[in-house]
Amino acid sequence: MSLHEDVRDAVTAHTDELYFLLEFVRDIDKYIIAHVEERISDVLDTVPARVLAEVRQILSDGIDLFEETDRITKESPSTIGKKKVLLGRKVNYSPEAETCFLRFSFATFKPIRYPKLLYSAALTHAIAIFESFLSDFLIAVFTYRPNTLKSEGTATYENILSFDSMKELVRHLATRKAKKILEGNIDEVVDKLKKDFNFDVSGFKQFNILREASYRRNIVIHNGGITDKDYCQKIPGSQIGVTMSTDFQYIETLTTVIGRFIDHLDNHFSRKMHYMRHPMQNWILNPPPC
Repeated sequence: MSLHEDVRDAVTAHTDELYFLLEFVRDIDKYIIAHVEERISDVLDTVPARVLAEVRQILSDGIDLFEETDRITKESPSTIGKKKVLLGRKVNYSPEAETCFLRFSFATFKPIRYPKLLYSAALTHAIAIFESFLSDFLIAVFTYRPNTLKSEGTATYENILSFDSMKELVRHLATRKAKKILEGNIDEVVDKLKKDFNFDVSGFKQFNILREASYRRNIVIHNGGITDKDYCQKIPGSQIGVTMSTDFQYIETLTTVIGRFIDHLDNHFSRKMHYMRHPMQNWILNPPPC
């Protein structure tokens, strides 16, 4: 193997995964939208005729309650007491009708909840692919250009002799250094790459999209998608306590930008490290024919 082959394989593998991630999200998104009415209709078809009118009444009462509650919350503070009375109102329905209504409600909520789960999962996976590519790319560079492995660290003879070959040792050192560079947040990674390679990642025109997505991934995983102090300190113009809304367009833009960044990185290092580029292997920029 050589540097250009390792880089080519990394570009192919990770842009392939990005491409199919986007296609998966696109297909599931279309499926959810296309089958909303069908799923709701299927649930209604299972409602026994004897309680159908009652289920419809529960639905009508629920809509009225929601609209009245929404109206009251927009009025002056003096109506707060009315709001409490309204929300506490009780109507007796048969257990069978309530069960059928709950099933109908869940069928209705699925098209609302599913996209949110889908987009959040796609966001975290897209950033994971991005980070995995950086790891594989840096390991390849450090392995085939050992002069880039300069380090203040030391190793004992015992550590060195534990490897069966010099190639194995270099690969180990390359992996360790790549891992060290990728520790921390995306801004710290940018600083380390600039220090080691005199390469400013933030010079990529759409870097702000990658940066925001990286920090958004953190709040999706650790804070339920609600902006916190850390996110707001990193992203100008953001406010604490806002639930982030991620949609298909966001995921499509993100995967495209990651593909462009991979090409940008490959282009820069191919000139710096003197290896052959394979730009057609980037599945995001050169998708397979449908």
